[in-house]
Amino acid sequence: LEETIARELEQLSLNGKQDGEEGAASHLATRSSQLYFKSQLLSESQVFGLYKSLFDGETIKKPFHQLRVWNEIEDQASSISALFMMGGGHFAGAIVSHQRINVQGNPKKQEQSLQEQAVNFIEHKTFHRYTTRRKQGGSQSAMDNAKGKANSAGSSLRRYNEAALRSDIHNLLKDWKPYLAKCKNIFLRARNPQDKRLFIEMISQGSTDQRLKSFPFTTGRPNVAELKRSWCELTHLKIAPKPEPLPINETPSGSTKASQKAQKEKLEPIKEISPEEKHTEQLLSLLN
Repeated sequence: LEETIARELEQLSLNGKQDGEEGAASHLATRSSQLYFKSQLLSESQVFGLYKSLFDGETIKKPFHQLRVWNEIEDQASSISALFMMGGGHFAGAIVSHQRINVQGNPKKQEQSLQEQAVNFIEHKTFHRYTTRRKQGGSQSAMDNAKGKANSAGSSLRRYNEAALRSDIHNLLKDWKPYLAKCKNIFLRARNPQDKRLFIEMISQGSTDQRLKSFPFTTGRPNVAELKRSWCELTHLKIAPKPEPLPINETPSGSTKASQKAQKEKLEPIKEISPEEKHTEQLLSLLN
């Protein structure tokens, strides 16, 4: 399928088509985390999806042109990206080459797809420390901030392990600094603000470093297998249903509150009056 798509992109380039013109494919701008591309390979109700996170502020303006550029680069061994995941005391990180491993003829593995087998990790590392209470969730530092500092042996051990895990990651990022300086993209998943700050301080090349990005989808427990799955999710085209345009609300802004009130009154059930309440109302009207 990828070879067929590559030929289609090449044909579009030869025909001199530009972004926004009618051709074999064209990108659709939406509020989704993905860019969508129409194609003659698919039905009218289907599109190809590719995550916007792969583009920077300039290349996303002409995404189809960037697809052609990526397709024209035969040797991508010099292009690398970084993946980092951290949560629940687990950490996984990798430096991945954009040049895939040739898996032609490889037997299929039940626990790993051919796409995942083709992922080329130059470096990868995992750490695990006991930092969260069993069946409780949340880090010890988060518990301390919310409920005050506990003095149990378990809490002290978790605090020590949190500091040790950050030290391990700090040393790893220091060792990988030559790789990180050359990375095209750096994808990060870290929910704790302190953890994010650690990566930003060690990785970022400035406040406007566009390489540092979040994973645009939900990820599982940090490990090597999840890094490979996430890289495949990021870098492979996906067939998706064609997005529908959002309905336009034609109600004038001035009558919005009135229409909402009328709608609310319409939805509220009519309360039935009991015979006793009806009798009381009749007595009150006679007294008036």
